[in-house]
Amino acid sequence: LQYVSYMERIIASVLYWKGLKVRGGDFRRIDRWLEAFEERPCYIATKSDYYTLISAIPSQNGPGYSIPEARDIADQICGLGSAWKIP
Repeated sequence: LQYVSYMERIIASVLYWKGLKVRGGDFRRIDRWLEAFEERPCYIATKSDYYTLISAIPSQNGPGYSIPEARDIADQICGLGSAWKIP
């Protein structure tokens, strides 16, 4: 349970900064691992959202550098444009 919160942050960060979709992408084993955690009430009680992981919690991995291809998904995570669309 302790390590999964770090993975949450990595997954949110690579989506926000680089546009790399880990959940529902080519990383099926990571998806299965997270789905197993999502069946546990203790994980659901502590699970964070992408906006909080990107904006409210300071990065522990150093500063993020975005690429232009990630702009649309970053805007969705931050609620810019027409609506919030947090994965």
